[in-house]
Order: sequence, then C-alpha cells, then structure tokens
Amino acid sequence: MISKTRAAEQLMAKMKRVVRAGGPDPKFNKDLVQLQLEYRNANFPDETFQRALKNAQLQPVKTAKLTLLGPCGSVFIIESEGLSQKKLLEFLTASLDKIGDGFHLSKNDYSRTFEDKGVIIVSAIKANKTLSLDEMEEVCIELDCDDVNKFEEDGGTFYELICVRNKFTQLLAIVEEQGFSIKCSTLELRAINPVKIEKNETEKIIRLYQMLRENQGITQVHANIMPNSIPIRPLKLKAALE
Repeated sequence: MISKTRAAEQLMAKMKRVVRAGGPDPKFNKDLVQLQLEYRNANFPDETFQRALKNAQLQPVKTAKLTLLGPCGSVFIIESEGLSQKKLLEFLTASLDKIGDGFHLSKNDYSRTFEDKGVIIVSAIKANKTLSLDEMEEVCIELDCDDVNKFEEDGGTFYELICVRNKFTQLLAIVEEQGFSIKCSTLELRAINPVKIEKNETEKIIRLYQMLRENQGITQVHANIMPNSIPIRPLKLKAALE
C-alpha cells in the first residue's frame, strides 16, 4: 500500500497524460470519465478530481518518447514524463551500453503496428479466495474481454483484463461492481501481431526491463511481444492505492 500523497501524485501524472491526449472536456474525452472512477476508487472526493483537472490544464508537462528495436523483431515504444528527450536518450544509450548487442534506437514510426486497448489489472484474490486462471478466463468470457493474462509481482498474483477501447470505461465499472480489487487501469498500445521471443534472447529483454523498472521517469513501455514470454513486466506494477 502506498501513501495518500503518493497515490495523488500517480493520479495527477495520469491526469496530465489523459488531458494532453484527449483534451480537458469529459464530454469529448471519455478517458477522463474513467480516470474520475479511479480517483473515487482511491477514496478521493470529486473535488480533488476537479482540482487536478484544472491544474493539468495550467501546468505544461515535459514528455519524451523513443522507439527501440530489439531481438526477434521486437519493438519497444518507450514514453517518459518529467524527462526531456535528451535525458531519455542518454538513459537509454547508457542502458544499452550495459546490455550489449541486440538493441538499437530507431526514428521510424511503428505506431501503426499497435492498437489502443483498455487494460485493467486486478488482484487474483477476491472475497478471500485466490482465483485460478481457468476461473478468470470464465470471467473474461462473461465480460466479453479480448484476453486475460496472469502474472506475478512482488509475491502477489494478478490478472490483466484486456478489452477494446470503447468498452474500457464500462468494463472498469463492472469489474469494480463485482468486487475485484483493481490495482491499475489504463489505455495501452498493444501489438496487432505480437512476435515470439526465442529463449536465447529473453535474457537481453529481461535486463532491459530491469533497467526501465528502476527509472521512475518512464511511464509507459509498449512492446510488440507475446504476453508472458518475458517473466517480468517492463514497468513495476503500481502499488494498491490507499
């Protein structure tokens, strides 16, 4: 569990990204509607959400994005908030020097090989029972999700529910109503045709992820690799909000 202050900082950072991407009007930016639910889930009053929305419009945010190509045709779109393009480049260059061969930066646009998906991460524990993958797959079918993935983080088990963008807000509300403990929810770029990573190349990507996970300025990593082909995620799972 993290402090209320840290939770507010994380939500404010997300607010800035949402406003920057879709504007400050909830009538036209449905991601703001979803974000307001997250504020409520974190036990913040609507006044806090409105104040954060106002601040997001007043405060310019320093952002950067770079694309990295890796082994087996892998692509990593790395986004940061609070880092300049120069600082992000310096960090990635230093990281790649430590990893060795296998990666290089690219100026090409790979965004068309990805599509927007809603991603909701929930704890495997519901009503004091640990749900199996089979049980979560049944939930996935019931809720009309695209997919569900299981992963471990800091000794806990979690499930990642994936849906099309236009069902994201509705699905988030239903998952909350059904009593799941929501750890994180966001819109992410997911690969249209994910690639398989050969076993002899996984260690390089693990080392890359380990370095990315230690930099708090990295806010998103969009990778075109098959789910669960790497034993760790590119970024640490945000701790549950108090």
